[in-house]
Amino acid sequence: MTRKVEGTVSLMEKEMRNAGIERKLVKIHCIIHLEALCAKSLKIQVVMRVVIKIVSFMRARGLYHRQFQHMLDEMDNQYGDLLYYCEVRWLSRGTMLQRVYQLRAELTNLLREKGMEVPELIHAKWVTDFACLVDIANHPNMLNLKIQGMNQSINVLYEQIYAFEVKLQLWELQLNESNCIHFPTLRSHQTCDILLRRIHI
Repeated sequence: MTRKVEGTVSLMEKEMRNAGIERKLVKIHCIIHLEALCAKSLKIQVVMRVVIKIVSFMRARGLYHRQFQHMLDEMDNQYGDLLYYCEVRWLSRGTMLQRVYQLRAELTNLLREKGMEVPELIHAKWVTDFACLVDIANHPNMLNLKIQGMNQSINVLYEQIYAFEVKLQLWELQLNESNCIHFPTLRSHQTCDILLRRIHI
């Protein structure tokens, strides 16, 4: 859509010039890639490194992975397995984080049995940051699902992006006022007042 000569935007600009309209159009290469860059710039790497280490450890060892699945089956856990982490599929990061967060007690026990200590899983501040990250990662996922729908005009896409930007500002204000209404994982982790003293907004 944005190629220099043959892209849709370039062709539209050419037609506008031919019609005597001298105006530049805004070119956005790919909103989804911009979201990916924003996600990488957040200071979430401390939490992500630990989660990736856990998932990689469990998924790379067939026996441990099967034992973990069996343990979940015995407990009638709603999650049947851990999701792989893949850097390329960052949009599904929220789902993977949610699953690891929900299974952290089970993972702590199994990892301890296998001789792998992950002290972060029981460290209150880290778990608080993890809960916040789960919610933060899910919000762009929901936006992405909206903007990938079929037959959407650029106006609708712009409105959805603009609405998301307004929501970000609202969420920042709400978190500054100890209101975690749009952060359900964070809210259910502990009371918001305690959490907000621990996380840096």
